[in-house]
Amino acid sequence: MERIFTLKNLLPQLKLAFFPCPENEFRPLFLQRRFLAYYLLLFLVLRLIVFPFYFLFPSTSFFAEVVSSTLIDLTNQNRQAKGLAILKENPVLTQAAYAKAQDMLQNDYFSHVSPSGIPPWQWFKKSGYNYQVAGENLAIGFLESGEVEKAWNDSPSHRQNLLNPSYKEIGIAVVKGDFQGQETTLVVQFFGTPVARPLTTPTPQPSPLISPSPLASSPAVMAGETQKSPTPKPLESIISFGVTQYDPLTSRLVSLFLLFLIGALIFNLFVSLAQGIKSRDLVLNTTFFILLFILSSFLDKQLIISLIPHNVIINGL
Repeated sequence: MERIFTLKNLLPQLKLAFFPCPENEFRPLFLQRRFLAYYLLLFLVLRLIVFPFYFLFPSTSFFAEVVSSTLIDLTNQNRQAKGLAILKENPVLTQAAYAKAQDMLQNDYFSHVSPSGIPPWQWFKKSGYNYQVAGENLAIGFLESGEVEKAWNDSPSHRQNLLNPSYKEIGIAVVKGDFQGQETTLVVQFFGTPVARPLTTPTPQPSPLISPSPLASSPAVMAGETQKSPTPKPLESIISFGVTQYDPLTSRLVSLFLLFLIGALIFNLFVSLAQGIKSRDLVLNTTFFILLFILSSFLDKQLIISLIPHNVIINGL
């Protein structure tokens, strides 16, 4: 009985707080001006608190979010949108791309051909990848995977590689290191179609008497993101969360809340008009939060990253 009594008292309070009625003069408590001011303040705090992370730590290694798997996903999404077959990741191509990236960092160059005259196709051969056709895209200095993919798509020569129907496989290496005295992120993207192997009937082999060494079957480390990363320090973990997870999480939450608030304001506006109540301030508040929602939609990570000064270069062959 006590629980029922509590609910009976609670329902009128909820009605006054959230539903327009004569008891609250058709203005719910949560839509009163002082509460709208609190919402605005909370919005500013949630959306702007991430700015220091981007501008104070743009070049740290844990900030860089260029990830090979993400680049492959973005490439295949573009290909599917154009009706092309997706590219299959080949670990041999990834190994070749990783070797090329390491060579560029060690010899301090950014080009398809090394200062000693090694062309990109030599890395394919060194890794044992026999190709019919092959291609290469390079990028350096970028801070995020989407930024790299956009730069490649905006370049006709790079886009031609991304959307080439002749390619069947892909391998990407993302390597962080010192380049010309600055810590940066280097991306090597290899495309290829292997030479078709003739079909042969396998010859049965006798079972070996000695078990193979477990090291022989261990997968090789091909790219930076497959290496076991060291345990981050507490400060690095906080900053990493700030620049990678905080922004998309708060963007969704803020967008959902603003949509709910706009819907409530519009509903209350219609109720007030039906009651013959002039609600000029309600119209202004509704318009303001609609504009705030539009602004919030554009105030995302990509925009912030584009405002950070950083030197980016791409190269395609």
